[in-house]
Amino acid sequence: MQPNRYEIKRELGRGGMGVVHLAFDTLLNRDVAIKSVSLPAGQDLQTWHEVVKRFLREAQAAGSLRHPNIVAIYDVVPDGDSPSIIMEFVEGRTLAAFSTLGAPVEPRFAIRVLKQCAEALDHAHARGIVHRDIKPANIMVDDAGSVRITDFGIAKVLDATTDLTRGLAIGTLEYMSPEQLEAKPVNSSSDQYALAVVAYRLFTGRKIFEAQDLASWCAMVLARDPLPASKQNPKLPGAVDAVLARAMAKAPTARYDSCTNFVADLERALLAPAQKSPRPDRHEPSPTEHHAPRAALPAWAIIVGSAVLCAIGIVALAVYLSVPSNKSHTAETHAGPVSPNLPRSEALQLIERPPDPATSTQSSKSVRKPG
Repeated sequence: MQPNRYEIKRELGRGGMGVVHLAFDTLLNRDVAIKSVSLPAGQDLQTWHEVVKRFLREAQAAGSLRHPNIVAIYDVVPDGDSPSIIMEFVEGRTLAAFSTLGAPVEPRFAIRVLKQCAEALDHAHARGIVHRDIKPANIMVDDAGSVRITDFGIAKVLDATTDLTRGLAIGTLEYMSPEQLEAKPVNSSSDQYALAVVAYRLFTGRKIFEAQDLASWCAMVLARDPLPASKQNPKLPGAVDAVLARAMAKAPTARYDSCTNFVADLERALLAPAQKSPRPDRHEPSPTEHHAPRAALPAWAIIVGSAVLCAIGIVALAVYLSVPSNKSHTAETHAGPVSPNLPRSEALQLIERPPDPATSTQSSKSVRKPG
C-alpha cells in the first residue's frame, strides 16, 4: 500500500476475518472502504494461510465483476499475512437494518431490492462465480434505494481445480441451502435459495424456522418445509407461497433456472390480486342487491317439458286447420266490407240484412232451374 495514500477515517464494521474502515483516497480524491484481515489470536498459521488465499480470491472474483449492483473492487494489497482490499464505499445501510424481526417491510420496497440482487447474482453466475453467503448484512442499500452486494470473501469460482474450503460448509446458517449444510457442491441455485430466505424474512419479518440449537436447525432445513409465508403475514397473497417454496426446494434442480425468473414470478404473485380487482368506475352491487342464484333444472325435466310443449303445439295446429272458415268469408262476400266508421248497431244490421236482389241476380240465375 502506498504510504499516506489512504487516510483512515473511522471503522465501519468488524467480523471474523478482519475489519473494514472508511478511508479517503488522496490520489483519486474519493472515499473508499478498506477491508483488512489479520491473524486472530490462537489461529493455526497453516489454516490462516488458507484463509488469506480465500480472502485474495474474493478480490479476484469480485474484481472481475462489473455490475451496478455489485460493490466494485479498486485494488488489492497482499501485504503478507495481513492483506487488504480497497473497495467502493457505499453510503447507506445494510438490508439487515430494514429487515428487523417481527416487522415485515413494504412489499414494493422488498421487490425493488430483490430484483436488483437477482440481476447482480445472475451476472456473477453467468461468469462462474457463486457468492455463497447472501444475507441482509451483505446487501447494501444506499440513500437512493440502489442495492450493492458486497463480501464475495467466500465466493467460489466454479471452474477452479481446487476447493479452498476443503468441502466445509461456509456461509451464515440461517441462509444456507441444504446442499451447503451437507457440504455438497454448490452452484447458482444455492444463491437463489439464500435470496428466497431473504425474501421470506422481508415479507414476514420472521425466520424460516425457529430452532433451539444448531442441530435442530440443520434437521429442519434438511427435512422440513417452512411455514407458508401467507400464514406468517396474512396480508400476503397465497400465490407467494408456491413461488417461495420452489425457490427453497430441497433439491437444487427443482428451483428456478435463474434468480431473475424467481423474483419475476414473485412479483407477479404479489400483483395478482390487484390485476384481478374490479375497475374503480364499475358498479358493485350492495349486499342487499345480490339475489340467490336460480337452481338449475335437471336434464330430464327439460326434455319432458320440451316434449309436452311440442305435443300441445301439434294438437292446437290440427284443431285450427279442421275448423271451417266459410261463415266469416260468406258474410264478408255478401255483405261487403263494413266501414269502421259506422256505429256498432248499424254494422250489425248490414251483416244481418238479406241480400239485395240487384247484387244477387247473377247468383240467382246460376241456381235457377231451366224451364
